[in-house]
Amino acid sequence: MPSSVQVLRPHPRLQHSAAADAAWDDQAEREAQGLVALLFVAGGSLRRADLAAALRVSAGRVERACAFLRASPPHGLALHESDDEIQLTSAPDCGPLIERFLDIPRPEPLSLAALEVLSIIAYEQPVTRADVSHIRATDSSGVIETLLARGLITDDPRFGGRGRPSFLVTTAAFLRLLGLGSLTELPPRPIPK
Repeated sequence: MPSSVQVLRPHPRLQHSAAADAAWDDQAEREAQGLVALLFVAGGSLRRADLAAALRVSAGRVERACAFLRASPPHGLALHESDDEIQLTSAPDCGPLIERFLDIPRPEPLSLAALEVLSIIAYEQPVTRADVSHIRATDSSGVIETLLARGLITDDPRFGGRGRPSFLVTTAAFLRLLGLGSLTELPPRPIPK
């Protein structure tokens, strides 16, 4: 018998973490595959309720499929969850490769004024344009238009209407920019001295 015995290890893709083992079962895997397929063809985020209806499963089964995908994501992809919406995105470690492939220039950083307006909206939302300008003690319409154009904020249709001011809220793009799942993950609001 040779003294050096070669130990056979399973393929890395077949090695599951404890979290993957806990979330895994045949049904969860099939539902996770369906979830990935739906998110792929949607090309954007979908509401959990819409996914449950399309998969013909309960909200709990959608959550179990998400847990399976969080524990064992598809190669090169990531599941991004924000509040009630789920989106399939490229994995963060693939970002530089994708940027090179698409020849996308790095986005211009936000100005201090834009960051100030964005933080006011994030912590005060829903908030009117007039309120933002009042808090800043200067006209903020140009900065607000820039943030609207970048898709970081939007007019909330629930509050506006004829003869009423529009209210600004942050978007899912804002959460993705900061790497947050929901607004509850924002740091505590600074208290002025």
